[in-house]
Parts: sequence; structure tokens; C-alpha cells
Amino acid sequence: MYNVSRHQSFLPDMQRPDVHPGDAGSFDEAAAGTRMHMHVAKGKGAHSEGALSKEVQDRRVAELATSAATKLRKQGKPLRQGAQQPPPAQLPPQPPKGILVRTELLLGEECGNMSADVLPQLKLEQSWKPGRFMHDITHEVSLVLQLPIERLDLLYLQCRAWTGRLAAVMYVPLMGGSVVSWDERVHGQTMRDVFKLVSRFYDDLDPMSSCELELQLVSEQVASPFWAALPPTNALRNMALELAKTEVVLMADVDVLPSLEFSMDLLRPKKREQLQERLQGGFALVLPLLDVAPASEEEGLAVAKRLVSEGKKAAVKALREGQAMIPHDGSPGQLSVRATNYSAWAETDVETDIDFEEGYEPVMLMLRKDVPWFDERFRGPDGGRVAQAADSARHLSFAVHRSAFAVRVPSAVPELAISAAEAIFDQVLDLYHDVQVSMARQQYTPIARPACPIIKKEIYMEAPKSSSAESSKGLVNMLFGNHGIQRSQA
Repeated sequence: MYNVSRHQSFLPDMQRPDVHPGDAGSFDEAAAGTRMHMHVAKGKGAHSEGALSKEVQDRRVAELATSAATKLRKQGKPLRQGAQQPPPAQLPPQPPKGILVRTELLLGEECGNMSADVLPQLKLEQSWKPGRFMHDITHEVSLVLQLPIERLDLLYLQCRAWTGRLAAVMYVPLMGGSVVSWDERVHGQTMRDVFKLVSRFYDDLDPMSSCELELQLVSEQVASPFWAALPPTNALRNMALELAKTEVVLMADVDVLPSLEFSMDLLRPKKREQLQERLQGGFALVLPLLDVAPASEEEGLAVAKRLVSEGKKAAVKALREGQAMIPHDGSPGQLSVRATNYSAWAETDVETDIDFEEGYEPVMLMLRKDVPWFDERFRGPDGGRVAQAADSARHLSFAVHRSAFAVRVPSAVPELAISAAEAIFDQVLDLYHDVQVSMARQQYTPIARPACPIIKKEIYMEAPKSSSAESSKGLVNMLFGNHGIQRSQA
């Protein structure tokens, strides 16, 4: 029931289909399964005063005569008898720029005129769109996800737990024509094999699933398994954000399941309107994130599914009994979640304001137009969401949602991914420091493909005035002379 299409352009169109709310069931009963930045450059008309040369005067007279003749034809009036058709005006020839040495792709001035090579070079391989009948049960909120190919099973869980639109981008690293992965099921396979795998995934989804899934599959050529273990998560998040065509978006990761009660509340027009009014008041609503404390991965998955299905009361009880816990990121004071007031959320049924602090990276519900782009210079799990949350805090206030929450599903992390993240951690800190300085100066723009226009800059070298043979000889000597290369004479 899903339509498969290929796109030649890197970015999808931004047309949003009309959608209508419907009904949803519990997790176990559920069927299985832009903001666009526009930069307008304002130019100033330039002119020079003083006497004009005779050549310029003659050219302008010819242009005026041509314009007058064109107007007379449009009005159906004949030209004056004896009048001749003026010759077309010709611009003076441009002087040659010289010899093209190289072409550079630079980001726009607002992004620092740095090389476009700092952005991940992603290729859109294929996209899947949901069937038309699913528009009858969607609502004006999109769950926005990115995932590596190894986490396809978690996307299946998301489609069971979420009622409504789900925008996801799946990442596949390649070396040559083969997939690089820590998962033996996909390592060494071709993109053709990946297409078959994703097609089987859609076949396993119930066609009457309440999840309206739109998925894009992208690839990237990497130099080694080390870089394959550090996916460009922020670039993938930006692509998924562009897929989400609804007014409100929930930014999360594929291993984070939102509570089903929250998803169902969004189907009720009155509650949805109240939520939108709150967001339009300049707020981002945070869903408290919970971890489960299982004896095994299978038991942890069962606990996560149960809490997501049963709602806030079950989650609060699990916190008190030790079946669930507040995430610990290893930093002093749990900076990633410390600003979330878990005690107030558990004890009250009202929204609680949040005092933002550095290092905070919450699961947020926001108006799509208020979501800053993610800085694509960050790769891997560290830094990207923290920088985006700090950017959001510059123009939004944060509050904890009164009843919604999210549960992180336990899943194994490969050793290579852990060691790769540790290897570049100092670079991530330096990059985040630069972001902080730019924010303090009110000069920060996320370095991201949607936010930074790409400018083509051609580098020329002045052509010599001598003969062609001597020019070629001089050019070769100039290019290779510094390397001690000598050319033999015929």
C-alpha cells in the first residue's frame, strides 16, 4: 500500500497534503507496521554621472529605436514609411578572464564563506510514500526521526506506537559499492540488497496501520569503517525535518518511543488547539525521557512497550519502584536532562516551566517554523542536539508537558561506535565552543545545507600574451616548477 518513487533532486518538495484526524488504539492493538529559510539579497541600482562616450550614446539611441518599433507592432501601427529596422543592440565584448584553474563550492556569506566540503555529501537513493487512505487518520503533528540501516526494527516499533505522520530518513554508509556496517545482516551488501530489505519491511507493515510513514533512504561514501560509525545525524535530522509538512513536529530519535496517550490526545480537536496555542505563545514543550532498568534487552523492551501503552500513572509508578529511571549521561549532574523537573511532572498535572542550562538536550515538541536547523558539522551522537537546543533557547521558552513522556528502548551500541565517538570528542568540544562564541555575539547561523546557499567560485589565472605554444610552456613551468619537475625538449 506504499508508493515508491525516485527523486533526482536532493531536497523534497514542500507541498503539504490535506489531512484529517481519526482514531487510534493502544500500543498492542495498533496495526503493525517547512520551514524554509529564504535569503533575499537586496541590491542597489548603480549609475555613473558625467559625459557619455559617443559609442555609448549611439548604442542607447539604437536601443530606444528598437523599443519604440516593438511597441508600434504590438499596437498594430505600421512603421513610418522609409524607416529602417534598427540593428539589434550589442554589448561590448567581455575581456577574457584567463585560464580556469579550479572551481570551488563555498557556503554563503552568512555561513562564513567556508568550503561546502564541511557538509556531509549525502545521496538520496529512494523514497517511500504512504498510501492515500492514511490521510484520513493523520493529525497536524509529525514525528521526525533519523536512523541508521541497522535500526530498522526500531522504526517498526515506532510505527506501532505512533498514530499520525512519521517522517524518517535512513542512512547507509558505503565503501565503493558495498555497505559498511557492524551488523552482519547488511555488511558487505549492495544498495540493491538494501532496497529489497526495506521493501520487505513495508510488506510486514499492516496496510491499515495508523502510522503514516514517509521514508527516505540516503547513502554516503565513507573512507573507512571508522567514519561509517559516525553517521551525519544532524544532516539526516534536517532532511527528515523537511519531510515533515505539518505545523507541529516532535523531534526525537528512533530508539525513543513517545507515550501513546499523547499521540491519541493529538486526535482530539480541542486538545490539539490548546496545544497549538501554547506553542504559538513562544514555547517548546518537553517530553520527559525515561530509561528502563531491565535484566535483559528483551525484558527492557517489554517494560518500555508497557509504559508507553499505559500512560503517565504507570510511568510514575515505575520510577518509584525502580523499573524506570531518569537517564544518566555520565556528565556531572546529568546535564542532558537535569533541567527537566521530573518531580514536578510526577506530582502535578500542569505544565512546569524549565530554566534552560547548557548541555540540555530534551525531546521537544515545537512549531515547525520555530525549529532551528541542526548544525551539520557535528557527526555522531555528541554535540548536535545540544547546540540545536541552545539555539532554540535563544528565541523560545521551555516547559514540561503535563502528561506526555517518552521511553528509550534499550539497544546495544557497537564498540566501534563508542570508540569513534571518544576519538573525536575533543574536536566536538572545540566546535561547540565556537558555536557558543557565535551565539554570544549574535552571529550564529547553523552550518546546514538548507540554511546556507552554495556559491560556485571559479578561480582563473591570467593568460599570457605570448604565442599559444609559449603560453602552454610557461603554464606548465609555472604549475610544476615548484616540484622540481623538468620537461625534456624534443
